[in-house]
Amino acid sequence: REDYKNKLGLVELPNNIREYLRRRNQPVDSRYLFSPDKNSLHILNLTSDGNYILGLQLRNMNKWATNKYFTYKLSGIYKNLFRINTPDIIEKAEQIDPISTVFGFSYVDLDDEVTIFEGPLDSFLFHNSVGLCSVNNQFPFDISNKRWFFDGDEAGREALRKKLAEGEKVFLWKKFIDDNHLPD
Repeated sequence: REDYKNKLGLVELPNNIREYLRRRNQPVDSRYLFSPDKNSLHILNLTSDGNYILGLQLRNMNKWATNKYFTYKLSGIYKNLFRINTPDIIEKAEQIDPISTVFGFSYVDLDDEVTIFEGPLDSFLFHNSVGLCSVNNQFPFDISNKRWFFDGDEAGREALRKKLAEGEKVFLWKKFIDDNHLPD
């Protein structure tokens, strides 16, 4: 984390970004760094000791940005952000890539029920959960004690329909809203 921070000229979170995270009920901790030059929040997938980065997601904080999020596997961090293409380093990083976008992997107990969210920020708010960065990313472990909790948009609903058809446990936003008489 410290090498990454120094190599890219990142800083700890300024007050306005801390406030942004607090408004979203997010913990303000070492999982985040900020690029003042690019006005981007770096959301880090850290090892359990908090010292190493497995993968990350950049959140563009510019209101006019067309692409809000960019996700990097470990090999992508080396290639695209550090501009390192040394074959040995890239090969070792690619071995980590399958778990590099499974945010919270280092903290989750696979023997307990695991809740799988679409995004890292959602997973940071829930006990024993991971975030995949996309409905299209796979959970790389074959465990029976998992449940899926994706966004209520069309992509999330479609992905959950498929999971439900496969016999998986899912959270259904529409059912929850209807059962609790909540407004759309």
